[in-house]
Amino acid sequence: MLQTTSENGDSIIGSWEDLADGSSGYIDIERAWLRKAQELFTLFCKKQHDYGPVNIGISGMAGVTIRAADKVSRLFELLGIQRVGKSSPTNISIAERQFSTNTKEASNESLRDSFLDLANYGIIAMLVHDGDWESMTPEEAWRLGKLC
Repeated sequence: MLQTTSENGDSIIGSWEDLADGSSGYIDIERAWLRKAQELFTLFCKKQHDYGPVNIGISGMAGVTIRAADKVSRLFELLGIQRVGKSSPTNISIAERQFSTNTKEASNESLRDSFLDLANYGIIAMLVHDGDWESMTPEEAWRLGKLC
């Protein structure tokens, strides 16, 4: 849990849900959304600790987009979503698509985990897009000792 403290050490906020103010008109949903946002941040920090920023720094928006597309493919697989019919996927309208939604059991990464990762990739994409994520070449990463 995020623990922000004042100068004298008193806790200011222990859970992001405490930031909900009802401005949307739906305080319970705001609180739940903020709990999920806090969970996303915690997961982001753990993954950055393990992987670091280099892989995204080198691959940029293309790399984030590929990772997000991989998660969407994983979600389709877990949800059992598949196209039914003979039409080409390039010339078929949404109204013509039929999907099966039989959720499969995951052996390695759950449906929920995939959605968490996808949400984090969305935020990372915004960081890359807005210039808040340092970009680098593989050579720069190597010289800085960030690539082994």
